[in-house]
Amino acid sequence: MAYQVNKSLGKKVEFKGLQGQYLLYFVGGLFALFFVFLIVRFAGVPDLIALIITIVCGIVLVKKIFDMNRKYGIHGAMKMIARRSLPRFIINRKPIYKIIKTAKK
Repeated sequence: MAYQVNKSLGKKVEFKGLQGQYLLYFVGGLFALFFVFLIVRFAGVPDLIALIITIVCGIVLVKKIFDMNRKYGIHGAMKMIARRSLPRFIINRKPIYKIIKTAKK
């Protein structure tokens, strides 16, 4: 009995150049745009204006997501978020003579 090996196992997920979490952001953004259109439409806004609002928001969404994908790469957004949690600088309140004294030991 011969089994087929899945050759794509371990490859990165990519669709039209979007990689990793940006693909999820894109799909989530499309769902959000759909709900924005529904809310604007049910609010009594005319069809043309609701469509224009949705298209403009969609263009901004696509541009931002592709820019983030190009700028940060597959793991870059997570690195950017992690970088925010790091302290900007470390404060050492020990006097210099104690630092030198412990360094000699």
